[in-house]
Amino acid sequence: MRPESRVAPIMTTIFCAKRMLLGISTIFLPTFPLVSAYVYIFASIFQLGFNITHKPLMSRGMNYMENINEIAIYLSGMTLFLFTDWIPDIETRYTLGFIYTPGLLTAVTINIGYVFYEMSQPLIAKIKRLLIKKGCLKGPTKQKPDNLE
Repeated sequence: MRPESRVAPIMTTIFCAKRMLLGISTIFLPTFPLVSAYVYIFASIFQLGFNITHKPLMSRGMNYMENINEIAIYLSGMTLFLFTDWIPDIETRYTLGFIYTPGLLTAVTINIGYVFYEMSQPLIAKIKRLLIKKGCLKGPTKQKPDNLE
């Protein structure tokens, strides 16, 4: 998050308030899955709208990952309807669950891949500098401009 941004304290407050709402709805309202589903859905929509509008994180990739995570939470909230009496057929519930699971695993895989990508960038840069220093790799060359006389 950009600490100098005026959005940073708002983002932190929204993040904490959203987590509190999700926790309260999950712990204290287990007998009302519809209410929990609405809390999950509308909290995710609000957070996603805030992220798209303000782009509060430092890099484009981090903002993109935050949006993927919010979409995954939104879809998880939508699947809470699977556990209500709105879908009485157990076979249909299983089928929808098998459709949902690969999407969630895709979001997790993208997150893990992005974390490894971000972790590898400084390591790759350090290895390149070491190879340039040892002479195994040519460094960037500066071209001198031709004098136009």
